Amino acid sequence: MSNFNDFNIDYLRVLNSVLETKSVTKSARELGVTQSAVSHSLKKLREYFDDEIVYRVGNNLELTAKAQAMQAPLKNWFENLNSILKIEDFDPKTSKSIFTIATTDLIERLFAPSIVSKIQKTAPHVQLRFVRWHYDRIETGLGNAQYDLAIGVKSFDSPNIYQKLLYKEKLVSAARKDHPIFKKEITLEEFLSYPHVMSGSGDGRGSVDLYLEELNRKRELLYIVNSFASAPPLIENSDCILTAPKKFLELAQKNHHISLFETPMEVNSFTMKVYWARKYQGDQKNKWLRNLFFSVANQFE
Repeated sequence: MSNFNDFNIDYLRVLNSVLETKSVTKSARELGVTQSAVSHSLKKLREYFDDEIVYRVGNNLELTAKAQAMQAPLKNWFENLNSILKIEDFDPKTSKSIFTIATTDLIERLFAPSIVSKIQKTAPHVQLRFVRWHYDRIETGLGNAQYDLAIGVKSFDSPNIYQKLLYKEKLVSAARKDHPIFKKEITLEEFLSYPHVMSGSGDGRGSVDLYLEELNRKRELLYIVNSFASAPPLIENSDCILTAPKKFLELAQKNHHISLFETPMEVNSFTMKVYWARKYQGDQKNKWLRNLFFSVANQFE
């Protein structure tokens, strides 16, 4: 028997077919090749295995004992190979995949309605689960498939985490439509003369407070809520001011009697990113999910 490295793997396709059909003609038709090509492969197979493989009895081909012993393992090998090749197959229309996205309530509020609308049309059996974002758990969660994607504003300095810009965002402020702040020029002094509300946790300081500290100024932070969704009703029914991402406030403006205005100090814009594990970079399911979020984000442009 010669070295396997010198063996043409295509001969196995011929062998598998001939053992199944017991016919050179049928195998040639099945494989889409000429009968002479099948006969040539059989010649090489006989030399390699030092066995006749098949022999003619009347008008039929019979299998040798070695060929009979090879038939089942060879068939199983091809079935396993086909299974391996189909691992990458992902059909959204029939998939029953469950995807978990770690992110903030802001992203959930902005994206979930459009994402669900698209999924109902293109992937009706796919399930989505949004879970709370915890920065210190993201790298591990993505690596062990606890999360399929994560979305946030942080950056990861890790070769095992891929990240891509989802969209750019800026902070603006909002107050109820008949708020007295709209009756005057909105200066920093006027801005700071009213109470404020913020969505957050921790030490009770948001990005606005950090900017104000650089100016040696401070705002009266009257309410801190756990979710962005809780903030618009508060400012709608009080003199409080909310400073939050513009896209969220534009969405809230459709359902609440609030008006937006430019925050009267320099507040940097920021970028929202999508993160996924390096090992899922080429995974079709993960690609599909990522592209779903990117397609919705394009609507913001």
